[in-house]
Amino acid sequence: MGLVVALWTAALALAALCAQAERTYSEDLTLRPLHGLGKVAAHFSFLHEVDGDTAPSAQHFDVFPKHIRQVLHKFNVSEFELTFANGMWRHEQWGDAWDAAPFGALLSADVASRDDFHGLAQALAGIFSASLTKMDGVAVHTHGARFFESNLPREELCTENLSPWLKLLPCRSHAGLGAFVHPLHVLDSDYVSMRLRVSRQATKLSMHQTLTFVKRVDDGWSLASALGATTASVCLLATESLITTELASEKPAFVTMPAVAIDRHRNIYKHILPLAGLRSVHEPWLATPPPPAPKSFWHSASVHRYLTGFGQVRGGVAMRVLNKDPKAPLQIAYNETIPSFMRVYFSSLRVAINGKRLDGNASSVVMTPATTLGALTHLRVVLTLPPQSRLELAYAFEKSFLPIESHPPDASRGFDAPAASVHVTRGRHATILYTEPLLVQLPVPDFSMPYNVICLTSTVVSMAMGSFVNTLLRHERKRSNLGKLVHGLKRLVKRLVRQKEKTD
Repeated sequence: MGLVVALWTAALALAALCAQAERTYSEDLTLRPLHGLGKVAAHFSFLHEVDGDTAPSAQHFDVFPKHIRQVLHKFNVSEFELTFANGMWRHEQWGDAWDAAPFGALLSADVASRDDFHGLAQALAGIFSASLTKMDGVAVHTHGARFFESNLPREELCTENLSPWLKLLPCRSHAGLGAFVHPLHVLDSDYVSMRLRVSRQATKLSMHQTLTFVKRVDDGWSLASALGATTASVCLLATESLITTELASEKPAFVTMPAVAIDRHRNIYKHILPLAGLRSVHEPWLATPPPPAPKSFWHSASVHRYLTGFGQVRGGVAMRVLNKDPKAPLQIAYNETIPSFMRVYFSSLRVAINGKRLDGNASSVVMTPATTLGALTHLRVVLTLPPQSRLELAYAFEKSFLPIESHPPDASRGFDAPAASVHVTRGRHATILYTEPLLVQLPVPDFSMPYNVICLTSTVVSMAMGSFVNTLLRHERKRSNLGKLVHGLKRLVKRLVRQKEKTD
């Protein structure tokens, strides 16, 4: 009997080890003090991986969320990425970005058809309480046969989106690094971006969640003051929970809690501390002010886009990319999606470097006009930007006069055009820079006219119907005996008055 119990215990332990090997979950928090700015940049990373059969019926859902897997199978999704962002990442001040994202909501997916993409957008809209159902019809940009993309520049990140994102974590916000994420505290930042990347292969599922924000802090800041953390507890389902501090020095004296390892990436030293070794969230994180943060690898590249012109009939868009590096050229790939309410004059497109207009041999310009009403126009420019040079791109457009039902409730605010992306390559390194979104003022109809027409029509109809009903239903009342007596007395008085007038 004892042998049977021992064998059964060993089998259970082996099954537990196999299950642990098939499902892994790791979490990481990276802190980057921005010396001289009074800010700190924080980056949360949560990685879920499942090996084995990817069918929903063949898995337990202790790490990977069940409803995400059901969405993947229902709409035949191989990979999708959903991002929400408020603000713009400042490379010159904050260093290299962990996850660059454009302003608003961006959904890209590898699916079989456009209908599957619409179904995926609707499912994610319900999960994250977002207006992703607007990503339908002509608002979807296609890259090839299976890759679809859509951007909502007006969809801002809020607590209703962040709370469902936290519920995807195995320990949610009760334990682990997820307990350091407080929605109200996070959204009170200069920059916030939230990302969900899910991929499915034949024998592997992967889900990567990231959250990045830049927040103002006081001197002597701690995890409690910077992140709103109250307690520190380890998530038992996590195979790894690390807190990393990025500094420009390898000396451990700058960090209050000693790191167990120090890794170097370019000119940045990463001081790594396990979450289990954290003594207190209220203790100051830095012992002494750290040295100035090293410059971003892409500090020499900057991009800026803005509107030109005036009035409500015509306008223009101008974009400028600067390469301030004295030696290295940059490979530039500019991509812009132009909404349908901006009717582009293709003949007005101008591409110049240092004021000199380029010919067709020096650059590759592809502009795909919209083929249907309300569709998107796509512009792509690929070229090499020499050192100490300035790239200028400009075009003119006509502002559309939209039907009254196409205007939002606050039409006088304007219409949002999504941010453009600039893929920058220098040597073996590459990154993506995003421009500002544009707010285009379109001609607005007189919204009071429908109200006036409704009031006038209602008045005419009510008067006509009132007169008609009054004619049909009104009848003469029968006089009572008292009424007859009063009427007779009136006639008698009138007769006496007339006789008296005759005698006089």
